[in-house]
Amino acid sequence: MNSILRKYYSVLTKASSKKTLTNTNEFVEFMNIFPRKKQVQRTLFELDSNLTYKQLLPVFQHIYLNNKDLSIIKERNIQNEDLMIMKKVLERIRFKNKSVNKKIINLEDNLLNLAAEHGNNDAISILSFRTIINQEKGKNTTNTNEVKIAKDLIKQLFELSHPLTFKLTADMMYNSNNFQDASKYYKQFLKLEADKSSSIGDESGNSILEAEVYTKLGQISMKLSDLNDAERYFIKAIQLAPIEYTCNSYYYLSQIYLNSNPLKSRSLLEACSSQGFKESFPQLGYLELNYFKNIKRAKFWFELGMRIFQAECYFGYFNCCIKLNDYENASNCYNSLQILYNSVSENDKQLIDLFIENKRNVLKNYILQRLN
Repeated sequence: MNSILRKYYSVLTKASSKKTLTNTNEFVEFMNIFPRKKQVQRTLFELDSNLTYKQLLPVFQHIYLNNKDLSIIKERNIQNEDLMIMKKVLERIRFKNKSVNKKIINLEDNLLNLAAEHGNNDAISILSFRTIINQEKGKNTTNTNEVKIAKDLIKQLFELSHPLTFKLTADMMYNSNNFQDASKYYKQFLKLEADKSSSIGDESGNSILEAEVYTKLGQISMKLSDLNDAERYFIKAIQLAPIEYTCNSYYYLSQIYLNSNPLKSRSLLEACSSQGFKESFPQLGYLELNYFKNIKRAKFWFELGMRIFQAECYFGYFNCCIKLNDYENASNCYNSLQILYNSVSENDKQLIDLFIENKRNVLKNYILQRLN
């Protein structure tokens, strides 16, 4: 990072309170929430890093308590890029485990701040965009001058052709429904990443981030009804990163194939379901029910979706039970749906109201048959 960026960024950082790992309880707390050694080692390998668990653990411990004495970073020869690697390790493990621990997230933020203070442009870009986004959402507790500084930093990072800055700009455009500009900046990010990989002789690049960008480009293409480009982008995303990072691409690709190639669509949806992707369960159920005419298989998928409280799966499960003359389970499903009502979104409530109104007579007729 150049001297101007370093000078500006120092205004955005706040001094951390001085803490030390003073007693056994604090050490035990850290070790209880910190990922296991094998997970950390495996993630470091995935990130193609030469850092080791043994080398990093004391640094993680030290930063965990916001200790202002950062001599350990110099002692362990930790560079600003290493701090970002440490942050990515925690992020990836948290993502894979589908867990949220506020203290681990705080540790990630501390690592991000330290990386920025030590001159890492990725960290500076992330924090600058965070400042602007929080201000736009009315969540910013900083002053107007800090927002101005964040914008100045982003401008300078643009001038440096910093790849992540283009990607984060595209994200803002996408979230504002400015899909044309978002597409332009996403493509510029991919070009900069390709140029960087070529210059250092590393063709792997930042594959997970690139996969995320290809997924976004695919979604933009779908919104613009360009299904050929959408298909190409989703396939590229799937080729670049493991399924846990590309579930959206699997799902959207399945929607493209839904009518033209139901077998391929089913295969993609089943891959999504293996990751607990909730939208895949009703889709699989209806595909089995309406196209493959396999009511029992459809019922299986709907039942799985009910376990994660997918409202639409209750509808499908009820219909399957009626087709199978399983009125007892249909009645149980109907009653469960009424219980679920208070814990779902307003949109789901409207759907449940319609469903209950339409199916009430079905159960009433069944009861009358039983009484006769």
